[in-house]
Order: sequence, then C-alpha cells, then structure tokens
Amino acid sequence: MTRGVGAVAVCVVLLVAGCNGLAADPTATATPVEPAPVPADPPPGVSESGGVDSVALLSSHVDQLRDGSATVTEHRVERFANGSLRFDRTTTTYHGPVDRFYVVQTVEGTDPRAYGTTEGRYERWANGTLGVAAVRDGDGVSFEPAYPGQFRINNFERLYPLFTTLEPTVREKRGEGVVFVARATRERVPGGFAEDPVRNVHNVTFEATVTPGGLVRSYRLSYTGTVDGATVHVTERLRYEDVAATDVPRPAWVEEAITDALGGGPGGKVDP
Repeated sequence: MTRGVGAVAVCVVLLVAGCNGLAADPTATATPVEPAPVPADPPPGVSESGGVDSVALLSSHVDQLRDGSATVTEHRVERFANGSLRFDRTTTTYHGPVDRFYVVQTVEGTDPRAYGTTEGRYERWANGTLGVAAVRDGDGVSFEPAYPGQFRINNFERLYPLFTTLEPTVREKRGEGVVFVARATRERVPGGFAEDPVRNVHNVTFEATVTPGGLVRSYRLSYTGTVDGATVHVTERLRYEDVAATDVPRPAWVEEAITDALGGGPGGKVDP
C-alpha cells in the first residue's frame, strides 16, 4: 500500500485529565509532564525548544493533502456508563485528485439521529459531473441524487481546536517517532472541543501521529461527558491512508442509481 509520505512517523500524545465543559473538577489531579529533547528532524511547527506552533503544523497538514487524493476513515463511538451503545458512526471516504469520490457511512445505536444522521448504511459516489447516493435501511435500498462537487478532506476545522486547545510539548522519542504530551489540567475545555449535545467534558485524552512532513496521519480522542444528564464516554478516531495514491472505486449500484435517481426511472428525478 502506497502511503505517499515519509516512512518516519511522529506520535503526538496529548493527555488532559479532569477538564470540565462548564467548570473545573475539584477531584481532578494535575500531572506535570517533563519535556524531552526535540528530535533532529521534527515536523514543521515544532521548535528546537519543544514548543509547537499548531497553526504552522496544521498548515503543513493541509499542504500534504492539497492534491486531494487520500482515503480517510473516521469513527465516532459513544457509550453510556453501563457500556450500552448510544451512537456509532463509521465514515470511509475515497477521494481522488480530480473531483471523484466515494463515501461509505454506517450508523447504529440507540440514538442514531444524533449529528443529523439516520441508522443504516449510506453510500455516495460522484465524478465531478454527477453524483448519486444509495441509502440502505430497514425499508430496503433507495437511490437519490447527490452533490457531485468537491469537498475538503483535510479536517482542518476539527483538528484546529484540538491542537490549539491542548498545546502539546515534546515528551519522549519512541522508536522512529516522537511523543508529545500536554500537561494534565483542571482548566475549562473551550467551546468547539466537543460536539453538541455532549456537555460537561472531562478526562480528555488525545493522541495523534504526525509524519516528518507535517501530515496528521491519525488521531484518537476520548473524553467523558453528559447527554441530557446521562454520563457518556466518547471516542473519535481518524486515519489517512493512500495519500496521493487513492483509486476511487465505482460501486456496482451506480449504473442502477443513475437510471433511477437521475434518469427519471421509478421514483427518480432529474438532477438539474
């Protein structure tokens, strides 16, 4: 599998314990972290003193993805304190360099409508000129027109509040990578850190892998919060693969969807 980036990865681990979305948690224990020597080849935005310029780092991340070709997997899971599943969403996007993409999303849980989604499997394919979608749920399979245009895959809007809020520093070198750790804190978690309707965020852990060129290869974010007064444990994961080398598959249902949803077939309509 071609990765399109350097072989050396840099691990960024940010551990923030005891944060609260509304006020400080008096039971939290701050754990100071001693910085470690900066590696000889740090990613962009990392100074010799171990400081991290998150804007510079994320600018490099955006540059690494500028040709628009990558496979991106995103996974969000929310569980109640007793372990039962509230929400589970996995989205895999195959994004080509010329306005071609294929998205597969599955959603399940006791609250599948959270974040504007519905339970089932949703697939979207587009080639820059036309777009179609297949919706698979308890009622079977249906096809519909979909937006054919380009969309960004750099996830800057999500990464920016995570990196700028947690402010990592160099912690240690591990193998061919470098671990960055933010100090544990009782400070309030700023807005934008957790998505609604999750409130009262605390026990935050964030771990990211950054290549020497500045690509945020992956991250894992976990925290505890409340939804309507009930405690939930949230985990987010993101991973980039096949950067600059992604082939966008054309699923078998596309021809039927074009006839049905775009060509005026049964239940279909012409996309203007």
